[in-house]
Amino acid sequence: ISYCDYGPNTNTVRAQLGLGDIALKNGVTVIPNNGIGPGLNNIVAVGGSREFDCDTVKMYVGGVPEDKNCNPLSYQAAFAGLFDGYVGEATVLENGELKKVALPGGLEDFYFKGEKMEAFLTDVGTELTAEFLKKDGKVKNFFEKTLRWPGHFHFLRQLECVGFFKKEKFQIDGVSVSPFSVTKHCFDNMQRVEKDILIFCVFFEKEFKQKALVRMIVRYDSDTGFTAMQKATSVNTA
Repeated sequence: ISYCDYGPNTNTVRAQLGLGDIALKNGVTVIPNNGIGPGLNNIVAVGGSREFDCDTVKMYVGGVPEDKNCNPLSYQAAFAGLFDGYVGEATVLENGELKKVALPGGLEDFYFKGEKMEAFLTDVGTELTAEFLKKDGKVKNFFEKTLRWPGHFHFLRQLECVGFFKKEKFQIDGVSVSPFSVTKHCFDNMQRVEKDILIFCVFFEKEFKQKALVRMIVRYDSDTGFTAMQKATSVNTA
């Protein structure tokens, strides 16, 4: 059957693309990575790199609760599976070469309407885009960073420090346990966000000077009850 796939597992997408010939023979179309990240982020990065005179593409994307004091973590869940993107490696393009960066990493400050936020690397399905831009040859530097309210990155580093990112199982009272699986389960069962903001900013630069900016701000819809992430993801998929 034909279908749209939100993603974001890059290995799964590679397997889907590998079935291209079989899909064509059977009249089947699959569109992978069609949310916001992965999805719109990759579309804007590649399209903008062709349209604008640039050598660098910097992306900053994040869905956060309107109330940054909602809990000690300043975060409420919009989707299950979020924690998968916090571990492993992110693929970036640096000086024309693909580079793997251990997660969590790449922390920097980002300002939204005068308010300080954190921006850091996560695995958000941009590996194929980095490979495409390298092959295209025009863009030499490319990355995407996830936006969160201050304190989120430090909390992740604390979890990593005490071993909650480890996927290897060990025995506790005769039960085999993976720290990562426990942490992922807890994140997936966090309180769901109701009123949120999606911030989407893509900077196109050449020789350290900004050439263009693509920016989108989506907010919770009080009339329909749709969150910003629901609105943005569904619109891009449609």
